[in-house]
Amino acid sequence: MCRTLAKHSGLNVISIESSLAPEFPFSENQKCAFFDCYTATRAFINANKIDKYVLSGDSAGGNLCTSVATKLSEEPDKIYAKLTLIAYIYPVHGGMNFTTPSIQKYDYPYLCYWFCALFKLCYLGGKIPYSVVKELMLEPKSYFYWQKDEIAMTYVQNFDGVADPFLGDTYEHRYLESRATERISKYVINKYASPHYLNSSDFNRLMDFVEKGFICLWSEYDALHDDVVHWEKRLRETNEERVNNENKSSKLIDFTMVKALHGY
Repeated sequence: MCRTLAKHSGLNVISIESSLAPEFPFSENQKCAFFDCYTATRAFINANKIDKYVLSGDSAGGNLCTSVATKLSEEPDKIYAKLTLIAYIYPVHGGMNFTTPSIQKYDYPYLCYWFCALFKLCYLGGKIPYSVVKELMLEPKSYFYWQKDEIAMTYVQNFDGVADPFLGDTYEHRYLESRATERISKYVINKYASPHYLNSSDFNRLMDFVEKGFICLWSEYDALHDDVVHWEKRLRETNEERVNNENKSSKLIDFTMVKALHGY
């Protein structure tokens, strides 16, 4: 992929060999995919004094692009130049909402519901017992019972539009006390792990930091379809507010959908 991108774009392409979960689960300041990508990007840009650069990634790589850009935007004095563009390929920004119609509808072998749940749980929780995955498969909203912070739990439910006041009556108490679920509940709304939950201030700062804008190539028949729809909608709405209310320049937001599966 990197050779193809370099050939057709005429640009230098740098690929970061980051640490992978579950051996290296998410952390803000220790060896993991996010931290490796952040430190490597900052070091390379600064060492080579690069003033124009693009972050690009597919699927979870799209998540890392946004997470790294978010972190860089908070520390502009530590990076040589602002980010020029983010180029996504069917990115995943979501948290733990496995109730979206696309996940249920496009439950194909290549990226099925089970894989989506397993990948996210391993990224947040590391080496998790299969019982944790099984619980989430039985009831997609069960992770609310792992969340001991009621404010965080309510925020996630409202943000994702999945609040269910009767959940406790219909779902038997299967709370899993384990180190894994504690890690997952700790990081489920972390902005670097799940940029989907960025607050308005962080989202605006991110848009300020990306000078040109955001482009995306994504799949129609994809479990992540609704995730991308939500991200594009938020980008466009925020961009419009910034132009109309803050008199800021408009950003490029170009999302192209193709009739294909995830990973085509």
